Amino acid sequence: MKTITRSRAALLGGLALLVAAGCSKDSTSPSASVLHGNWVATKWEYTNQANTAQKVDLTSAAYPGGAVTVTLYIDNPATGSYKVVYAQGGATQTITGTYTVSGSNFVITETGASSPESIPFVFSNSNNTLTMTSTSSSWDFGSGDVPATLAMVLNKI
Repeated sequence: MKTITRSRAALLGGLALLVAAGCSKDSTSPSASVLHGNWVATKWEYTNQANTAQKVDLTSAAYPGGAVTVTLYIDNPATGSYKVVYAQGGATQTITGTYTVSGSNFVITETGASSPESIPFVFSNSNNTLTMTSTSSSWDFGSGDVPATLAMVLNKI
């Protein structure tokens, strides 16, 4: 959980889960009626943009401390608010925020942070499996945060 806590990219990346949850089962168009629910990440992978061989997947059992479970809870689909819970071992971290959607593009904004930032993502949905990507992320691969591409796959539960 230490790496998650110090990485704003992980925090904001988790917020993107809600935006993707706004898709209907067979379409990439958002639908408020299907926003409510829970989503679990099966892939949450950061790739170093300067060295694409350097990757980390939070959902992998090989992740330090064991795999992280990332679950999205849609609190209020009418206003685009959400909550994401990261769990690893017995520790949890909760993040809240808001989002906007336009076609297959969305922007998430964390609320409650001292300096909230917005991160753009592109998403697609097929049979309640969401694929999301952002090239505006960062991750600490061992010597401080560097630009990273965040790729996520989520399943509605």
